[in-house]
Order: sequence, then C-alpha cells, then structure tokens
Amino acid sequence: QVLAASPAPYAAFEAMINPECSTNRRDRKTARLILRNQEKFETLYDCIWNDLSIEEQYVLYDFCLDSYTNYKNKAVLNSLMNKGILILRDDAFKPFSLSFRNYVLSKKHEESLNKFIIERSSGGNWASLRIPLLTIVAVVAIFTAYTQSDFTNQITAILTSLLALFPLLFKILENFGISLENKKK
Repeated sequence: QVLAASPAPYAAFEAMINPECSTNRRDRKTARLILRNQEKFETLYDCIWNDLSIEEQYVLYDFCLDSYTNYKNKAVLNSLMNKGILILRDDAFKPFSLSFRNYVLSKKHEESLNKFIIERSSGGNWASLRIPLLTIVAVVAIFTAYTQSDFTNQITAILTSLLALFPLLFKILENFGISLENKKK
C-alpha cells in the first residue's frame, strides 16, 4: 500500500528509478545502477516487502524469478497490481523497478518464504498417503501370490495371453489404417 496510497511521492520515486529501465545504457552500467538503487532504497523496499502477506511475497518472488506465475492466484496478482508493485510495461506485467525485482530475488533464503514454499509444494493429501497405500497394496499382492498359487498362475496366464495378442492387434490396426487411407484416395 506504500506505493499506491501516495501517488505524488511515487511519481518522484518513479522518476528516480526510471533510468533502470532505459535501453540506451550499456549492460554493465545498468547493472551497477540497479545494484546502487537496491542499496539506496533498501529501507523502502523492506517496508513494501514486510507490508505484503506471505502469499503475496511468494507470488511476487515466483513472478520475479521468470516473469511467470500461476494465474489461478488472480486475487493476489490483483492485490499486487493495486498496490503498484506489479505494473504494465511493454505489454507485460513487471515489478515496478528492476532494483526492487533484484531485492525480491535476494529474499530467496528468507525463512518464512522458504517455509511457505515447502508447504505449498508438499503435494497435499496424496503425497502423505501414497507411500502407506502403495506399501499395503504391495504387501497384499505378495501375500496373495505366496498363499494363492492357483490364482497367481491364472493371472500369469491371462497376462501372458494378453501380451501375446498385442502384435496381432497392432497388425490388425495397421491393416485397418492402410485400408482407410486407400478408401480416401
């Protein structure tokens, strides 16, 4: 809310960081300017960053990594745009300055952000149930194979027969495909 709430100071600030986005500068000079501005405005950037929710921080960090994010986070993206953190420039959304983008990327090792990333990528219920369920299925299959040899022999015979039918099935489908092509011509 720091940027969106005060448009006049923001305009002055934007004039100060505008050279970061200039394409007239050599890469090395622009890189130095970005780093200098990151250091110069670190207190402001800290205020902006700390004012964001952890989810906004995550989406912003993800966006700053590669300029892509999950657009299912529409509410968070709208919030970041309303706060003036993401702006439309050159037909694409970008952080309001390259030095702020660099600042956000420097938060890579922040504990709360990493904890949120780990929680978000945990995979949900399936990840926690997958190993126990697969273990139970494997134990039941081994137990059945060991105690029910007749059943195991029948399953083996059925699978062998089905696998032997694959080449025949492919040959039939191949001939059917050729006959369809001939009819089209």
